[in-house]
Amino acid sequence: MRIVTHQDRVRRLQVRLGTEQLWPAHQEHQQIFNTIMMRNNKDMDDFLYGHLTAGYRKALPELLKRYPDYFSI
Repeated sequence: MRIVTHQDRVRRLQVRLGTEQLWPAHQEHQQIFNTIMMRNNKDMDDFLYGHLTAGYRKALPELLKRYPDYFSI
């Protein structure tokens, strides 16, 4: 449960970085929807893991730079 809290915090801060940070997630949500509608489960676990962690990892360095007081290392 604790990691979800951190992911939620990062997601909210990502909004402050602008839409270019969020666009890949939007595209991935479309892909997830299409995969569900086509009932194609192949590689879904790996895709979802990447989807849930890639944006977090990509945004974190910039968030640490802009909002250092929000994180402890």
